[in-house]
Amino acid sequence: QGYGSSTTFTSPLYTVSACEYWTLDRTTGTSNVSVTLGWNSSDCPIDAYVTDPTSLVVARWNGSAWVSHGNGGTTGNAAAGTVISSAAVTSFSPFALGSTTSNNPLPVELTSFACNKVSNGTVQLTWITASESNSDYFSIEKSSDGLSFESIGKKDASENSNTAVKYTFVDTEPNVGKAYYRLKQIDLDGQSEYSDLCFVNSEVEEYKLKIYPNPAGNTVYISLGTEESPSVSVLNNWGDEVPVTMYDGDNGKVLDTTGLPDGLYIVEVTINRKVFKEKVIVQR
Repeated sequence: QGYGSSTTFTSPLYTVSACEYWTLDRTTGTSNVSVTLGWNSSDCPIDAYVTDPTSLVVARWNGSAWVSHGNGGTTGNAAAGTVISSAAVTSFSPFALGSTTSNNPLPVELTSFACNKVSNGTVQLTWITASESNSDYFSIEKSSDGLSFESIGKKDASENSNTAVKYTFVDTEPNVGKAYYRLKQIDLDGQSEYSDLCFVNSEVEEYKLKIYPNPAGNTVYISLGTEESPSVSVLNNWGDEVPVTMYDGDNGKVLDTTGLPDGLYIVEVTINRKVFKEKVIVQR
């Protein structure tokens, strides 16, 4: 269920199940009724769905917030059972299992998980959790085919939280081409679950490098046919980097080579991990 968020849990609710809900309507008459909700852990794909039935309550979405209708008794055990409202219910709308403590994880899925290319060539991953219970850390995993994944980093979780938490992680060495990302959330007891996948395509575009004039006098112009800003180095004939003054021009970089003796140089241009090298003769 996706009604509201952790900010809409009213006291004494600690959390509300995101696994399932029931819409109950009173179609005729005016009678009030007790509401009984059941659970079966095998129906929810998260380990430890219910661990403490005594702290469960019948929760109801009233249109703007989750409210508790109490616990009038339970049957069964943590694996499967029921909970009944503590009094007759007078209003009807979506109902779900609620918990007054963190003892029942009542799984809350990620509110969002996204990955986006950043202008410097990296990929930023962002995800938000609505609430957490006994959460240890997130392992960030990457794949080039969406099948075989490897861990590329780790982010500590909030352990226990009933408010929204935002996380970010930057992949500084993204794939050249397609990349799939997912999160593996590990609980304090070692149990884990996976997020859905997000996808980016970091294909390097074809750049049209132009370095002119060549031979050059006191100025060298560098154009890639893109608005992205490259990294530029000038090397002498022995491969050592030499200092030059550089500034941004209308169509790319401009090198002031007035301080360089006449001779052969290598201009090295790097953009999105792709490197271009071209020989330039400085001749006055």
